[in-house]
Amino acid sequence: YFRERSRVISRNGGFGTTCQFLSIPLIVDLFDRLGQAKVFTKMDLRKGYYPVRIAEGDEPKATCVTRYGAFEWLVIPLSLTNTSATFCTLMKKFFHPYLDHFVAISWTTFVYSNNMEDHVDHLFKVFKVLRENDLCVKREMCGFTQSTIQILGHTISHGEIMMDANKNYEWEWTDSCQVAFKTLKAGITDEPVLAQPDFTKVFEVHMDASDFTIDLPISNLQRAALLL
Repeated sequence: YFRERSRVISRNGGFGTTCQFLSIPLIVDLFDRLGQAKVFTKMDLRKGYYPVRIAEGDEPKATCVTRYGAFEWLVIPLSLTNTSATFCTLMKKFFHPYLDHFVAISWTTFVYSNNMEDHVDHLFKVFKVLRENDLCVKREMCGFTQSTIQILGHTISHGEIMMDANKNYEWEWTDSCQVAFKTLKAGITDEPVLAQPDFTKVFEVHMDASDFTIDLPISNLQRAALLL
C-alpha cells in the first residue's frame, strides 16, 4: 500500500487540494424510499477505503513522515481530505443502476426488498458488482436477510423506524413533557401523517405562489394522502 519516497518537498499553501463536500446521509431520505420493504441487508467492505487508488501524480499530497523515512500513500487512507466523499461517490457510481430501487449507499451498502425472492435476486446483483470491482465485504460487520436491521443509529423494520435502542441517553421526563407528548402523539398517529408514498403510483403536485412564498404540496393519488 506504500512506496518509499526519498525526499519530501512542500510549499506554503499545500498542494492546492480542492475539498469535496459530502452531506451526512439522512435517515428520513432513506425511509422515504423503503416503501413496503420487509427484508434488509447491510454490508461493510473488508478493506475500507483502501481499494481506491490515488490518482497517479497526486501521491505527494498524501505523504506521511515516519522515523523510518517518508512514504506516499498509493491508496486513500481514512484521514485524507476528500476520502469519505471520494469513496461514497465511487460506490454510488458502481451501484448507480440500482440506487433508490433496492440499494442505498452511505458508509454502508444497504439493500432492501419487498420479499425474500426479490431480495435474493437483488443480492446476486449487488455481489456481482462487488466481484467485478474486486471489492470484498467484512462478514462479521454484515447483516443478511433480516426483518429488522440497525443502520445510521436507527432500527428499521417493515413500515417502522426507531432510534437505536442500544443508545444510552439520560432523559428528564416532566409533566409538561408528558402533555406535549400526548398532544403530538394524537396529531401524528393517523393518516395522512403516517402514510408512506407508493412509488409505483401516480403523484400529483399542486403549486400555489405569492410575492414571498411558494407552496408545493405533493399527493400520492392512489393513497389519497398528503405527503409533503
